Parts: sequence; structure tokens; C-alpha cells
Amino acid sequence: MVRRSDRFAIDPRVPRSAARLPGARTGPGDGHPRWREYLTGPADYRQLLRVRGIGPRRAELLMNACGGVSAFLATSPEEVSRRTGGVLRAPFVETLQHRARELGLATRYVPLESGVVLDLGEPRRGSGLIRDLARRLWRWVGAATADRGGGADADVAASEEAEAFEELDGRADVWSMRPTDSPAERQADVAPDPLDRWLQPFLARLRHKSQRRWAPVYVRGLLEADERKCVTAMAVRHAPRDVQQLHHFVATSKWDPAPLWGDLAREADRLAGGPGARLVVSAIGLTKKGRHSAGVARQFCPDLGRRENCQLLVSLTLVRGERAVVAALAPYLPREWAEDAPRRRRVGVPDDAAYRPLWEIAVDGVDFLLAVGVRFDEVVVDRSAFGAARELGQTLARRGVGWGLAGSGVRRQRGVNRHPNAVGAEPETATTAALFEAVDRARAEHARLKREFGLGAFEGRSWLGLQHHVLLSCMAACYRHVETWDGGSDR
Repeated sequence: MVRRSDRFAIDPRVPRSAARLPGARTGPGDGHPRWREYLTGPADYRQLLRVRGIGPRRAELLMNACGGVSAFLATSPEEVSRRTGGVLRAPFVETLQHRARELGLATRYVPLESGVVLDLGEPRRGSGLIRDLARRLWRWVGAATADRGGGADADVAASEEAEAFEELDGRADVWSMRPTDSPAERQADVAPDPLDRWLQPFLARLRHKSQRRWAPVYVRGLLEADERKCVTAMAVRHAPRDVQQLHHFVATSKWDPAPLWGDLAREADRLAGGPGARLVVSAIGLTKKGRHSAGVARQFCPDLGRRENCQLLVSLTLVRGERAVVAALAPYLPREWAEDAPRRRRVGVPDDAAYRPLWEIAVDGVDFLLAVGVRFDEVVVDRSAFGAARELGQTLARRGVGWGLAGSGVRRQRGVNRHPNAVGAEPETATTAALFEAVDRARAEHARLKREFGLGAFEGRSWLGLQHHVLLSCMAACYRHVETWDGGSDR
């Protein structure tokens, strides 16, 4: 076994087994049989070995077929597969190119033969260095044209010279070289996506680059009209070769959803908060089969009005007029889960997460929204989820938050609203019909979250994954409201 560091011991530019490779090409249009003559060959060979899935043999195949890292990344997967004689299939080559770009190989290593720019429509990582080389070449071609006196003949000569320079892999590909003056001008041609602009404050809360990459993919998948909103279905549509990465982002990646909930609550306040707004406190039931998903138990499901095997989420929805936006959702951990340590460990429930009744979770949610500056006149408690809500009402009254109870045959109960973030010191008396209407709009928004944004489509079992999926579903629903009410404009 020859170590990787000794593969160039005889000749630092020639791999020891290059002559034995069956896929080596010798024709004028079949690759780089003399890639060893390029000074950047050995360095590119070692860089290819860094890519997961490329061993010594595959690296030699790619070097014989393409001649360098940048040529490998600039060539289509089908063409690379053809040059390797079908040894490397096109889908696998595409995956290798994606992994190489993730490592930044195109940014750090630019071989001498790749001093031109591919016009591929989408900006590629590392294209800045290549574009700089192209601009220098463009200026050199222009200076040579001026020395020859200009005119039509000079333009033809410059075109032929550019084509000769762009000759690569034994064949002439006329690649478009666009001289640009600055990165800002290069980016001006690409219109920014409204969803990407809207997600910028949320993505700034994520620490890792991979998290900032997969969050827009997940939200975009939830926004699509497809009926299936599970991770596998969304990955097949947007990242067919990265299903595991997308699943890891939502199910096991340890990013804190709390800061993103704060940004989402402020956006909900912008859309549906202020004078005349009510905060509806309710619960959402997500029906499940089995007993291994985090928090699932046979308990009362407010959506169905009966006991069912489900997960429960405490919801806080801002309602103003015809607008309803979910500002916060929190999962409920039943008592049987809180007292079963092995069961908690299997789904990743933190050790400090103890059993808490629904009304305590609701109070924490109200405190959180008030702390981030959400404005509303009073709290409306959904009787179907909290019953008489005596503990919840008393706690809100002690905090100076006005509240009401909406349910069948229930008379409105009022407290005194003196919280500084609430609108008005004494809210106007609301009729029972207005409270019922607010609860109905909140329930309709909950049903819309399930139907259009896959709130109940999470197929994982982890406690953290459930919180991540719930947050991303609410972000997708909020962005749809922004599109509808603001026309997709910036905040």
C-alpha cells in the first residue's frame, strides 16, 4: 500500500499508476492525457483527495479526464462521466462537484489553464478569482487589438485569439467572458429573492453556515403547494442528494429556536398587533400513531373534541379584525413522559424539562410576547383547550393583563389591563360575539397551518426536531401573510 504522501515520490508531477489506468484518453478531444505537464497537477490531485468519496484511483481518473480542480468543477457531470469511460456516473460526479465546492476548492486553487469565466446563469462559489483573471485577459486582448490598429479585422483577430486561449480539454469551447467592474455590478444582474430577504433576520440568529443554508430550503419546501410536507418529500424536490443533511438540520442540529421565535413574534405584531388586537390562547392537537414520538400520549385533543393519541402544542395567536397570525407555539410534555427517564432520553428531552400544566406554559408564552414588545388589548382564552381557566385567569389578573373566556355558554370574564406594553389603560368592553369570533379565527389559522404548511407532517421523534419543525411551519405561514397583506415587500 502506497501512502498518499508518497504517490509522487518518483516524479512530483506524475502519479505512479497513471499509465495503468484503463480510462486514460489519448485522442485530441478525449480529455487531458498530458495533465502531468501542468504545474498545478499534483496540488490539484492532493486537493481532490480531500473530497469525501474521492480516493486515489478516482482522483487519478478525474485528473486524467479534466486536468485540474477548476476544470473538473467547470465541466458538466455528463461530460466528466463520458471522459472517464463511464466509470464514474453523472449523478455521482455531480455529488462530488457539490462536495468540492463546499470545501472551497474552486476558491483556493485556480489552475493555470482555467483563466476564463463560465456564463452559467447562477454565481458559483469561488468565481471571484476566475472573474479577475478573465478581466485581466479581456484587458490584454483589448490592448492587443488597439496595437493592431482596430477595425473589423482586429475584432476578428481578437475573437480568434480569445477562442484560442479558451481552448481546453483538446476542444474549443467559446465561453462568454463578461468584463465587469465590481462585485456589486455582477450581483446587480441577479434579482434577490423576496423570501431570502425576509429570512435574513432569522438566518442571522443561526451560528453555523450549514444551518443558514438549509433553513431557507426547508421553509421554501413548506411554502409549496405539494400535499406532502415531510422532510423526505421536500428534500426530493429541492436537494435530492442531501436528504440526510436536511433531516439533520431539522431533527438533530442543536440550534436554539427561542431567538427566532422573538423575531417571528415581532413580525406577527407588525402584521396583526396594536390597538384592537387580541391574543387568543389555545392548544393544537397533532394526531399520531404509536407511542415513540416526543410528547405523544392519549389525551384530550381540542381540534377533535375527544381523547386521541396526539401531541399537544400551546398556541398564542394574534387576532385583529380579519387577520390572524400565530406568534408562539410551545410543545406540551405529558406527565407520563416527564416521569419516564429512559423514554425521555430516547427522544432527547432535556433533563431540566419537567412536567408543567398547559396553563403554566400559556402564562410563560404571554410573558415572552410582552417581553419582546407584542401589543394587544387583552387575552382571550379558548375554553375548549383550558376549560374554566381559573389558574390562568388569576395569574394573568395578578400580572395586570386583561383576559376573557370564550366558550359555549360562558359569560365574559374580565381583568384589569395595566401592562405597559398593552394598548390603552382600560380596554373597551367587548361583546361575547367578538371573543368567539377571535377564537374562531385563531382555530381557522391553526387548521391552515396543518393543511397548507405541514404543521403535523413532522415524521421524526425527537423533542428538538418537533420544536424546530413547528417554528419553521409558523415562519412559512407568516411569510405567506406578508405576501398577501404586504405584497411581498420588505419589512
